[in-house]
Amino acid sequence: MLGFSVNQFAVNVPLSGSSITTATTTGAIDLKNALGPILVTQSIAAGGSGTLVPTVTMSADDSTYVAVPSTALLSATTGKAATLSNLLSTSVAAAPVSFALKRDELMRYVKITYTPTPTATMTVSVAEFHALAYTSQSV
Repeated sequence: MLGFSVNQFAVNVPLSGSSITTATTTGAIDLKNALGPILVTQSIAAGGSGTLVPTVTMSADDSTYVAVPSTALLSATTGKAATLSNLLSTSVAAAPVSFALKRDELMRYVKITYTPTPTATMTVSVAEFHALAYTSQSV
């Protein structure tokens, strides 16, 4: 049973309602105290156009980023191995698209880059959720 959930989970919003027309990278997500899988939810506002290709990268020091291994990408619903889907303005606006990352295969920091292919105009928001490896007992 969960106690006070406010101090057991982290929520990050590295991209909030950003209009994307060129390659755009989210802010860094710090996974220092993350425990277990990481859930990433991407949503696109209605009215956009085009296709975005998401790419997840990681870094030990928040300066030099490398690609996340394909074995670290998981389906958010099944927990099984998955690949990242392109975000299509015509199909994503109705429902967010989520994926999970396997924490033990990641470095400390993670970023997501969205690249239009060949063009896109979309308003994108990204949220990340993970359990914390520690909780405060002072709440």
